[in-house]
Amino acid sequence: MTGRRAVLAAALAATGCAFDPSGPGVGGPPDASVAPPDAARPADAATGAPDGTAGAPDAAGAPDAAGTPDAAAPPTDAAPSPDACATGELPFVPSNVDPCALPAARLAWSVPGAQGWTVNTDTGVATGPGVSVLLDSTVLPQPGGPDIRVFVATSVTVMPGGRLRFVGSLPAVVVATGDIRIGGRVFAGAEGETPGPGGGAPGTCGAGAGRAGAVQTTGAGRAGGAGGGGGGYGADGGDGARVDGASGGDTAGGAAEGNPQIVPLRGGCPGGAGGMATGGAGGGAGGALQLVAGGTISVAGAIAVPGGGGQGVTGQASGGGGGGSGGALLLEAMQIDIAGVLSANGGAGGEGSRRGVATASGEDGHPADADPAAGGAGTSVGGDGGDGGAGTAAAGEDGERGTSDAATAAGGGGGGGSVGRIHLRAIDSLEITGTVTPPPA
Repeated sequence: MTGRRAVLAAALAATGCAFDPSGPGVGGPPDASVAPPDAARPADAATGAPDGTAGAPDAAGAPDAAGTPDAAAPPTDAAPSPDACATGELPFVPSNVDPCALPAARLAWSVPGAQGWTVNTDTGVATGPGVSVLLDSTVLPQPGGPDIRVFVATSVTVMPGGRLRFVGSLPAVVVATGDIRIGGRVFAGAEGETPGPGGGAPGTCGAGAGRAGAVQTTGAGRAGGAGGGGGGYGADGGDGARVDGASGGDTAGGAAEGNPQIVPLRGGCPGGAGGMATGGAGGGAGGALQLVAGGTISVAGAIAVPGGGGQGVTGQASGGGGGGSGGALLLEAMQIDIAGVLSANGGAGGEGSRRGVATASGEDGHPADADPAAGGAGTSVGGDGGDGGAGTAAAGEDGERGTSDAATAAGGGGGGGSVGRIHLRAIDSLEITGTVTPPPA
C-alpha cells in the first residue's frame, strides 16, 4: 500500500469506509460484471471501431462507427490499448475526456445509506461525516468549453438513502473502470441563486442567460421594475413581465444553447435579476455532471441537475428574478439501465411586488419528478413568476404582470428557466423504465 493510500484508508476507517479504497482493481480480483478491455478484438481499419460493433447505435440512435457520432470532436468506440494509459481498462473512449491524461483508478466510491458526502470540483476533496478525503482527480481543458474536474474510481455505489452532492465552479466528470450504481441521490444542481458545478461558467452563456429587468415608468409617472428573464439551455427561458401600465416591453428570456450530445461539457444558464435596486436575484444555473462507466450504469434512485428558482423581492415596485435553466447530465457506459429518475428541470421565476412586502421566490427545479417548479405567487399584487420547464414542456413559462395603482407601480414576475439537457450514450444496451426529464437526446 502506498503512503497516500495508507493515509486514505486510515481516515476512511474512522468513518466506516464511506469511500472504500479496497474495491475492484485495488488489491482484489476484478469485478465480474465489468466488461473486459477490447484489446483482444482488432479494430476495424475503416472506422476505428472494434470488429463486431460497427454501426451499433448509441442512445441517440446514431452509429458511433459511422464517423458521425454524438460529438463535435467525436469519441470512437474503439478500445485504447490496455497499457496505453492509466484508464486503458475502459472498453470505449468517453466524450470530453482523454483517458490517457487521467491518473490511475485506485479507490472504490461507496456511500452508505443515511450518509451524505459533498465533492468539491475546485479542490477535488470529498467531505463526509467527520472527515475529508482527497480523491484521485485531475483538471483538464476542453476545446470550446470550460475546464473540467475529472475524478477516477474503480467503481461508484450510492446505497439507498445515501446522498452524493457536487459543488464548485468546474463541471464534474466521474470515470469508473467498473460499474456505477445509484440507489440513493446524486445532486449537481443549483439552489436558489447559487449555481451548480459548472453552471453559468464564464464564456458559456451568451444568448442563454436571462436578461435583467429594466426600470420602467407608468403613465402616472411611477417607476417600477420588470421581471428578470428565465435562463435558457435545452429550450428558451420564459420572458419576465413588464411593469403594469408602462410602455416598455417584457424582458427577454435566454435562448436555447448547446447541443444534444453535451460536447463540450457545460452547465446551464442563469436567470436575470428583477428590475429596481431591490429586484429579486436571478436563479442559479444547473450544473454539469458526466458519469462514465466501463461496465454498467444503473440508476434506481435519482440524479439531478436542476436550475435554481428566481428570488422574490423585499422592496416595493420591484421585479422578481428569472429562474435558472436546468443543467447538463451525460451518462456513458456499455449498458445503461434507468429505473429511477434523471432530471434537469428549470427553476421558476420569482414574484414581483407593488407594496414593500417580501414576495415569494420561485421553486428550484424538482430533482425527483417531472412536475414543473411553481413560480412565486400569492403574497403581493405584483406579477407572479413563471413556472420552470420540465418534462416535455421544455421552455420556461413567461412571468405575469401585476396591478399598478395611481400611487405605486407593480413589478413584473420573473420568467421561468428552461429545462437543461440529458444525453445517454449506451454502447451495447439502453433500458429506461423510470423517469427522464427532459427526455434524453
